[in-house]
Amino acid sequence: MKFTKKTLSLLLAAAMTLGLCACGGQTENPVLTIERTEHASFTYSKEQPVIAELEKRLGVDIQLEAYPGADYNTKLKLQLGTNDLPDIVFSTYTNLADYVPQDMFVNLSEHMDKLPNYKATLEKYGELANAFRVDGDMYWFIMTAENAPAYGNFPMVRQDILKAINQDKAPDNFEELYEMLKAMKEYDPDCIPMVTRGEDVLWRMGYSFGTYNDIYYEPDEGKYQYGPMYDRYKTFMEYLNRLYTEGLLDPDFASSNKSIWMEYLTSGKSYFFFENGSFATDINLVTTAQDPEALFVPMTTLENYFGSRRAMFFEGSGVISPFRNDVWVISKNCKNLDAALAFMDYLYSEEGARLCSWGIEGEHYTDENGTIKFDQEKIDWYLNNANDPYREYCNEIGVGCLALAGRFYDDAWYEFMDENSKDMYAFWLSDENITPYSYTLCLSAEDTAAVTDIMTACKTLVSTESLKFIMGTRPLDEFDDFAAELKKAGADKIEEIYNNAYQASLNP
Repeated sequence: MKFTKKTLSLLLAAAMTLGLCACGGQTENPVLTIERTEHASFTYSKEQPVIAELEKRLGVDIQLEAYPGADYNTKLKLQLGTNDLPDIVFSTYTNLADYVPQDMFVNLSEHMDKLPNYKATLEKYGELANAFRVDGDMYWFIMTAENAPAYGNFPMVRQDILKAINQDKAPDNFEELYEMLKAMKEYDPDCIPMVTRGEDVLWRMGYSFGTYNDIYYEPDEGKYQYGPMYDRYKTFMEYLNRLYTEGLLDPDFASSNKSIWMEYLTSGKSYFFFENGSFATDINLVTTAQDPEALFVPMTTLENYFGSRRAMFFEGSGVISPFRNDVWVISKNCKNLDAALAFMDYLYSEEGARLCSWGIEGEHYTDENGTIKFDQEKIDWYLNNANDPYREYCNEIGVGCLALAGRFYDDAWYEFMDENSKDMYAFWLSDENITPYSYTLCLSAEDTAAVTDIMTACKTLVSTESLKFIMGTRPLDEFDDFAAELKKAGADKIEEIYNNAYQASLNP
């Protein structure tokens, strides 16, 4: 075959193009290195179909770096200390906030024109999202959950014991709760009516009671308060002291832990808890195996002594809410910034949320006129064969809160629940007195430095003296002295800094 000069030139150009493709030239997809923690029941893999689909849809090459929790935190701390971060990093905003002044992360507020989906997600939260800003700017992609099972610190009671003490309904307020616990003790003198996980009772019950054992946003006042400085906390101490003195609260509550707590509840030694209500699922599996009526059920949000009913869902639970403190940041060292921004923004789109929540439509789920249907045969297999059915199911596909997700739907979790648990979560969702989680403000590095030592001193004082008040080793008529000790330690300074930051967050 005879080649002309023109033909040879075309062949040479084609060969050069093929060579570029083979050697990593301009036609290759941009590489994004992504790093995050890895759960025991969820291991990242390029074989997960959702990761392959993300690469396909977005035209990127994802390089995963995942490590178990303890190892990850050590590695991330070293990377932050040397400013040697991969392109996209997962952590909590509280872990990363101190490094914002060191200019390690991309300021997303400067790129919102390229983040339409994320911007729309932030707008759903209003003031709630502002708690995540540092000096008015947003540096992280906040993970969000929609249609997530709604749970938090709520009162739970054994329904069979409620009947045994001749109460046709659960208590409606904290005084009625006290009377119920007294009736339980009279019914079963050997029982410990209420059990806690140590000092957790101070914050798990405190907010619904009308106070808190730390700095918090007080809705009745419209500002941040250091709870233990106020008379409401004294009323809380008086209440717990009454329970403790009358044997209605575990006498060893201060040294109790999760194992002891679970053993008391599953063995029938205790009949009430004010705690993470979702644990009732595991507890009920044990109690109902012996007696189907020995079921812990949720109670309505109790009216407190200050005339209100209130509770909060945990981070990430409820219809739509920021998920825990989990965030993603893009490193300033990222060489493919536009690709990283486009990738992260896609995770907050409806298409991206569906992919990272349920998998590939037609393969892992179907949408039947707005009703999402999952593969029941696969779900049943995991329920019968897996140690952690829901997470292991998610692991196979590469979906959910432990995956490469930004905004995600948690509907599939319900498919792994028994009917009692579904009813329990529905009960909480229908309670209008339970509100989304109120996030602690993300302080600037300067403010954080100003309060760190004060916070430590105040927390230590609150912990030691609260136990004394509850156990009666310090009389409650010394509460004003205690409040003065907190003020001297700087609790009012903590309030000042948080309220200034709160006002600034309202006008980012």
